[in-house]
Amino acid sequence: KMKISTIIALFFIALISNAQTSNTGPKFVCTGENFFCYSGWGGASQLCKVSVSLDNNAVFTNVGDQATINYNAMGYCSKDNYIYAIDYNSNDIVRVHSDGSIYSFGKCGLQNGSFYAGDFNSKGYYFIGNANSPHEIIKIDVNSGTPTIVSSVNLDVNMGFSEFAIHPKTGIAYAFGLDYSNNYACLIKFNPEDGIVTKYAINYYNVIEAIGALWFDSYGRLFGYGKHITDGMQESLY
Repeated sequence: KMKISTIIALFFIALISNAQTSNTGPKFVCTGENFFCYSGWGGASQLCKVSVSLDNNAVFTNVGDQATINYNAMGYCSKDNYIYAIDYNSNDIVRVHSDGSIYSFGKCGLQNGSFYAGDFNSKGYYFIGNANSPHEIIKIDVNSGTPTIVSSVNLDVNMGFSEFAIHPKTGIAYAFGLDYSNNYACLIKFNPEDGIVTKYAINYYNVIEAIGALWFDSYGRLFGYGKHITDGMQESLY
């Protein structure tokens, strides 16, 4: 499984020298590679391929040119081998091709919100998280040509997070979240279909300040890229 992960300063993006190119483009080949994109806050984004060196450092290799717009909430659809994302500024749904070009579908019914997190389940449904309170999970069908909103649910606890990853077998989402009611950070899992949250280990906040990118590999192992409490920026691989 190829998971396209998202953070504010590191999210998967496409090259766009033209903000809306052809509605068909080269597909990704699922070979277990990781793709991200990075940018400054609200700035243009750069698609890159990520590998891990023998000394456990993340190595970023740019793919194509820097974009002219900014995306977030990236997810890889195994049904058509494209990546889908949300334009950070307009909330348009976009499709990313393997050469970095994109196609914009427009809003497709999305209302105002802040969409930082997204992923696909094995059935080809795109789930995105609206960071506005209450935290809403929106289910989108991209398999019919034009993306269509299927349903939405609110998380059943007062949690916030900037990214989640959906397990490729179980369909359960995992996120590094902040419990606003108790003011601690924890790893959580939730069912994106009904919004029910289960909390795991707590008190991560004195070790990990932020996890902006989460993904599963083909073995079902969960990885994160984010910020240690002593770091100045998000640059740690977990």
